[in-house]
Amino acid sequence: MTVILPGQIAVYGDPTGSLRIHRGRGGVAASKVLVFNGTNTVINCGSNLTVDNLPAGAMTVEMCVNITAVGNGRIFLGKGHPTLATGWFMEQEWGNPTRLHAQINTDGVKPDTDTNNAILSVGQHHVAMCYNNAGDRKIHLFVDGVLRDRSPIQGTGNIGDDSAHDLKVGYTLAAAAYLYGFVAWVRLSNSIRYIGNFAAPAFCTSPAPDASTILLYALNEGVGVVATDTSGNGNHGAIANGAWLPCS
Repeated sequence: MTVILPGQIAVYGDPTGSLRIHRGRGGVAASKVLVFNGTNTVINCGSNLTVDNLPAGAMTVEMCVNITAVGNGRIFLGKGHPTLATGWFMEQEWGNPTRLHAQINTDGVKPDTDTNNAILSVGQHHVAMCYNNAGDRKIHLFVDGVLRDRSPIQGTGNIGDDSAHDLKVGYTLAAAAYLYGFVAWVRLSNSIRYIGNFAAPAFCTSPAPDASTILLYALNEGVGVVATDTSGNGNHGAIANGAWLPCS
């Protein structure tokens, strides 16, 4: 992996052996990534008013991840579990792990969709999920800046109360699978950030917090077991069984 050099914003590894500087739009250079070992690594973000019941309004959840290996049901992040009547999640689809899959649980027809084709592979990706309960009530999935799919059927019914479940990165509850790869940053927002295709964010540069940001892990700590929330909302995460590496 290529090490971030002093004074540089972020350095990507280049197959030609050269180095390229990537500058984010007002973002923060990420010097580290958090390693998820595929077995028991998780960030537990807890449960409080700022992260509870996000699907009841507008939401965008996203992260930059370097996938080490795809696998059935490996969770990117979520709150609750697909077997429960409440909560939401974004994962590598069970049975088709190279597809991005997301679901929001309601007491009616659940918004549920996957990318319908194999687009997740080993390597770096930006993955995002958008949903507006007051809009079309369909999940919109984005991979690397491309709108890959939206729910074929509009969700119906009431969004269940998910406040009894902790928000987690890399895992949710029993029967899910752990994420296997490196995570550079994670952001949750109470707005719709993406509608059509967009320029995918730089892997090693986390976005800057704004008024819509309710949780942002830049994951620059490099040591310790706390993921610091830089949104200002205090949603710091407890890291279990993680390790740190330079971002490249």
